[in-house]
Amino acid sequence: MPQYLRLLDAAPARLFEDAPPADYGRAITATWRLALDRLHGTQPAAAALLEVCACLAPEPVPVDLLLGSERALDELAGLDPDVRDPIVQARLVREVAASALARLDPQSRTLQVKRLVQAVVRDHLGPDGVAGRRRLARLMLADADPHDPGDPVRWPAYAVVLAHVEACRATDDDDPAMRQLIVDLVRYLYRRGDPRTGLDLATTVLERWRRFGDDDPVTLRLRAESANSLRMMARYAEAAAVNADVLARLTRISGPDDPITLNAANSVGADLRIAADYPAAYRLGSDTLDRYRRVLGPDHQRTLYAANNLAVSLRLLGDHRRASALQADALRRQRRLNGDTHPDTLHAATSHGIDLLWVGDLAESRRMLTWSYEGHLGTVGPDHPGTLLAATSLATALRWLGRRTAAKELSEATLDRCRRLLARGHLYTLICLAGVSADRSAAGRHDRARGDTEEAMKVSPLDAANPFMLVLRGNRAGFLSRLGEHGTALAESAAVAEALRERLGPAHPFSIAADVNHADDLARTGEPAAAAALIEEAYEAARATLGEEHPHTLVAGGNLAATPRAGNGTVVRRTVLGAAVARLGADHPVTLDIRAGRRARIILEPNVP
Repeated sequence: MPQYLRLLDAAPARLFEDAPPADYGRAITATWRLALDRLHGTQPAAAALLEVCACLAPEPVPVDLLLGSERALDELAGLDPDVRDPIVQARLVREVAASALARLDPQSRTLQVKRLVQAVVRDHLGPDGVAGRRRLARLMLADADPHDPGDPVRWPAYAVVLAHVEACRATDDDDPAMRQLIVDLVRYLYRRGDPRTGLDLATTVLERWRRFGDDDPVTLRLRAESANSLRMMARYAEAAAVNADVLARLTRISGPDDPITLNAANSVGADLRIAADYPAAYRLGSDTLDRYRRVLGPDHQRTLYAANNLAVSLRLLGDHRRASALQADALRRQRRLNGDTHPDTLHAATSHGIDLLWVGDLAESRRMLTWSYEGHLGTVGPDHPGTLLAATSLATALRWLGRRTAAKELSEATLDRCRRLLARGHLYTLICLAGVSADRSAAGRHDRARGDTEEAMKVSPLDAANPFMLVLRGNRAGFLSRLGEHGTALAESAAVAEALRERLGPAHPFSIAADVNHADDLARTGEPAAAAALIEEAYEAARATLGEEHPHTLVAGGNLAATPRAGNGTVVRRTVLGAAVARLGADHPVTLDIRAGRRARIILEPNVP
């Protein structure tokens, strides 16, 4: 087929001349050329529109695209001075359709020229004529840019434009509007959830744009969009390298307050979070948000992106109350700016729903994440990365609420989609896999849970010292403990607890959970005094950091009460049992463990960086 298409483009007449019956091809070619000559003689502007269609892809072309470019209309006015008149435009379209060289679909208002007719028309035009019509087609495409690649309402328009970019040699064009369209198309593909196609387009174009130099601002914007695609494809180190270079160049060229520079700083912040340099991400994010507010105002979309990113950095640092407050404000502004169903609003709702879990408002978290998940389903569909993250986060909320069956069903369905749709090692998949392993362990399938966790650790592209990886390692220790491998579990949980304390500090919720779990291993391996001392410390830290009624605080208190030699065990048990019944319900798994005097394990799901 590729050879056929190359021949069709280069010498369409040969395809007819070699095919039986002998005169058929020449006759049909002559008929089409006669129709084109007739159109040129009576309606030269209509003939030009047909020739433009012949230089685009053999897909339907919206009439509004053909007649919506002021620059293209300026050129067509040389063939028909009344070309801007709607009545004249309607006549031109009818004449193109009447030539029988194109098909007009009145319902979709599109013209379509079949591939073979396109080839004959291009052959008739000759190389110079084709070049001229391709240039006119590029003007039409560039001026059809909706300039909002993040809005799903605009995605059909971008899809139409994208279908024709290669055919008209758009990636070779130096026109500023066309170059901006290419940048927007790559971002559209990333926002739509197709980073691989976006990266392929960006890679091709960047090679051709080398002639503009390394510091060309449009080239730098395209590189930044290619880094977004790299990150979505789990190529985190490559994305970070691109973003760091782009930010350095833009800061030098345009200054630190330029909006494009600030966009690059936002991206570098995301890379820092993935690399677990949370303090640096927080410092950069705080500075970037301050600059956005000063330059663009508090309600600009880019300012709200920066607010979301800073809230994520705060969450990763363990400052959940500040994260929740900042994200709640950003969500209110997103709703005013974009409405309740825009992907940016829904993403903010997902992020806020995660924060609400950590501040202990489980019911509101579930409500927020249900809204986000259902909104994503309705707006971008079940296979979009935003939908997958919302589903995974909602499953976490259901799990914390004790609704294990619902959590399990949602997590397993989401994991299947993640594995099918996302790149190997994508963090969304690994987070979902951590949730599935928690469900399987709760059902007594500890060996399967261990296997899930080891799979996640194996395919993860992150460094072993990354807290994301330490959380997975700590979960595996819990599954090993439940499988009776207490010595191995003790060594693992000790290493994880020490590493998290060193990396995040002793008051971080992840460090507290690791201490709770390590205390359980100490108790199981015959070290009750050490276990009692550690669980008492963890319980007090949880009360101070998370609050008296947070699920992790209640688990810590329940474990303290169930640990031999722990002081005030009876009082603590009475306190946490009452709080668990009131906060979680009498049938919640945490409540049941406390009532039965069983030590429980905190199985964590890593935070989204």
